Amino acid sequence: MSTTRVNTLDLWIEGTRNPTLRKLEDSARATHAPFAALFLDTPPVEETPIPDFRTLPSLTSQNPSANLLDTIYLAQRRQESYRAYAYENESEPVAAVGSATINQPIDSVAAFVRLSLDFAVDNRRHFSNPVAVRKHLVEKLEDQGILVMISGIVGAISITLKPFV
Repeated sequence: MSTTRVNTLDLWIEGTRNPTLRKLEDSARATHAPFAALFLDTPPVEETPIPDFRTLPSLTSQNPSANLLDTIYLAQRRQESYRAYAYENESEPVAAVGSATINQPIDSVAAFVRLSLDFAVDNRRHFSNPVAVRKHLVEKLEDQGILVMISGIVGAISITLKPFV
């Protein structure tokens, strides 16, 4: 943000200068804030609508970024669309869902996952780079009826399992 913008913002806050409607709209767009939020005494508190497992709870940001929230809401809309599509097409539930329990040894569950994704250690030697690995895993997951979403904003892969209909 330029010094001029910061100085202008200070003047708006002090009340010595009034912004135009256009400047307010530009400010809302630049800050990813709803236009009406500019008129509140205190900014609204937005919480992440899903558990955030990216960091330890003590390090998790209390104020998720607008990009993160947009990405989550978009993924949730896509999940709902996919859920409706799967229901309308009478898709079978994903076989792997519910196939493991918390009491099973981790190594046996990991072996099952590697097998179902054709991702055994010997098979991994054939991949030339990480992009090829990701492509392989996405294809294998989608073959099983799992919706995979990749976000360029957050840089993560989101996986959605078919619902049990």
